[in-house]
Order: sequence, then structure tokens, then C-alpha cells
Amino acid sequence: MLSSLGQAREIREKGKQLIHAERMAIAAQIAGKSAHEIKNPLTVIKSGLYYLGRILPENEAAQKTILQMDQATQRAVDYIDDLLNFSRPPMLILKMVDIHKVIDGSFGELPKKMLDGIEIEKDFDTDVPLILADSNKLEQVFVNLLKNVAEAMEEVKGKRLKVKSELDREFVKISISDTGKGIPVEDLHRIFDPFFTTKGKDTGLGLAICQRIIEAHKGEIEVKSEVSKGTTVKIKLKIMN
Repeated sequence: MLSSLGQAREIREKGKQLIHAERMAIAAQIAGKSAHEIKNPLTVIKSGLYYLGRILPENEAAQKTILQMDQATQRAVDYIDDLLNFSRPPMLILKMVDIHKVIDGSFGELPKKMLDGIEIEKDFDTDVPLILADSNKLEQVFVNLLKNVAEAMEEVKGKRLKVKSELDREFVKISISDTGKGIPVEDLHRIFDPFFTTKGKDTGLGLAICQRIIEAHKGEIEVKSEVSKGTTVKIKLKIMN
């Protein structure tokens, strides 16, 4: 009886994983096609704005308008880049890397003001060895997660961020915990869905891209959260892929 129940749960779980993989593949295909169609015109617009800025007289109002247009166009370009990153399977360049240096480097990629007022604690396990991974791709993951942390704590008091690493046999476990506003339970199961976002200014692709990168490393990523208490992201990576 117990064996049958276990098999049924395993079948349901595999079915969910298959449906998720199919949805991701369809979304990636649509995203890639749309991104290519849109990016070329945006590149032309940015070039045109640069040219206008060079030839127009030093008129403050005109230059301000051009700057605003260029910034708006850049936001669109950044969105398209997210679409393209999501649409392509991550191509990993593997080498032995120090995961702690990757995490430290991710902090350095953030604007300093983004971390203002946040108490940061790093608890790194010194027994963690070098791991076989793509440092640039993992840095992309950590930068995205740290941005999410900073945004989640924008309006809370007692801002605390803890990054912890732990050696667990052939794996390294990394957790990123914050005291932010948390994620409602009804949204938690959707946070890795492409284009899902609770922030109007967000593309909804950040966590989906993070998941793809971690899974390309044959790793795991999960999120636990409680409203008004905070969120913890847990990542599990093999030391040798």
C-alpha cells in the first residue's frame, strides 16, 4: 500500500515536471522570436538618439529630452536582453571556481546605494572546496537574487541579509535569507514561471533565468517565504558536475 502511494506521488511529480518543462520550452521559443523582431529597431533608435545628441545645439531642454528617450530605450533593450537570455539554453564555460569569491563579486556588481541600511552577514564554510561551474553565470544568479533581496526590504525596518554556505558531502549548499516583506503563499508556487511578477517594473524573467542556470549546473534552487517575516533562497550545487 505504502509502495503504491509512493509510486503515485512519484508519477504525479514527474508529470508536473514534464508540464513545467513543456511550458518553459514554449515560453522560451516565443520569447526568442519576439526579442529578435524587436531588438533591431531598438538598436536603430539608440543610434539615432546618439546622433541627435551630437548634432543638436547645446540646448538644455533638448538634451534632457534625448537623455530621457535614451534611458527609456535602454530599459526596453534590457528587457529584450532578458528575453534572449531566457530563450537560449545556458551555454556553460566550466572551470574550477571559488563559490565564495563569486558571491563576493556579486555584491560588487550592485549599486552601493541599493545595499544602504542593510545589515549583511556572511557565514561561509571554509571546508567548501573549489567547484566545477561557470562563474559568470552563477554571478548572474546571485546578482539577481541580491537585487530581489534589496527590493524586498525597501520599506521594512531591521533590514538583515544573511548568506551562508555549507559543505554537504558532494554538494555545496548556499542560502540567502532576508527580513523583507515576504511572498504571499498563493504566489510562491509561481515565482519561477516566466513573466510572473508582483513588481510592475520587473520583467518577470529573473528567477526563471536563475532556475535555468542552476539546473544547467545539475543543481537545485528553491524558495521558502513568509509574509512580513522574510524569504530564504536555497541553492544546491554539485562540487563536480
